[in-house]
Amino acid sequence: MPKRSNQGNAAAAALQAAKRSCIEAIEDTTNLCLLKYEQLVSASLDTRYKRFLGDARLTNADGETETTITIHVPNTGPMTGLLNDLPASVLLSKSSSTTRKYAHTLEWIQADGAWVGTHSAKANAFVKVLLQANAIPELLPYVEIKPEIKYGSENSRVDFCLERGEAGRQCLAEVKSVTLAEDTEEGIRMALFPDTVSIRAQRHVRELTKVVEKGGEAALIFLIQRGDCAAFAPCYEKDPEYSSLVVAAVEAGVKVVVVACDLDPFKGEVVFKGNVPLKLDYKRP
Repeated sequence: MPKRSNQGNAAAAALQAAKRSCIEAIEDTTNLCLLKYEQLVSASLDTRYKRFLGDARLTNADGETETTITIHVPNTGPMTGLLNDLPASVLLSKSSSTTRKYAHTLEWIQADGAWVGTHSAKANAFVKVLLQANAIPELLPYVEIKPEIKYGSENSRVDFCLERGEAGRQCLAEVKSVTLAEDTEEGIRMALFPDTVSIRAQRHVRELTKVVEKGGEAALIFLIQRGDCAAFAPCYEKDPEYSSLVVAAVEAGVKVVVVACDLDPFKGEVVFKGNVPLKLDYKRP
């Protein structure tokens, strides 16, 4: 029998360690801290304009309005459902950089009685913490987490590549930040994605489906950045094409994982709230 190379031994050992970590994964990751802000500034958002800018009025400890400032709004989408009742209470982070034009960044907004995370790029950072903590058991085991990998025939870039550690096996995982929600006839709050037509998101689902059809592994991770939702569904009303592609992806074997986080405004922490059920047939034509 041929001897296994040192590289092969290392890969086998890494895989065994990953499997052990799967077995020994955190039993209860609920309330796992995903981010602790150094400072959150209370304000009232009056308007959003030019997509990435907004005007907000700072408030002091007594809730009294102070200065009106221009803030950075790090969200490329329309923020559907979040800007219906302006002015709205918001929480801002503040940069200490002297070179930034706008020191304050919109992080969370109050909508429908809940704090909703508006910083789209933070979703990837939150999911990375979950992956590092083995808090998404559906995707275990893996020996390495690689970010931002190019793949596919449509020149896409996947958020994470989870290396399995044996014979080049890997799982490509795409993250989507979810902020839209509505109340159902049954009285539960349903999280929805997307909140508008997204050609880019459609491309990502097609690419992931192709990966699985060719024998690979792929996953869609929907991170709900609000703690008031009892279930999640693709939003046929906003993007029927994307929603149909998600259903087709699931049927092809793409793993779909839905998780939620919430803000503890008193501690200034974003905490993990666990898995949320997927409802593929909600408002499906």
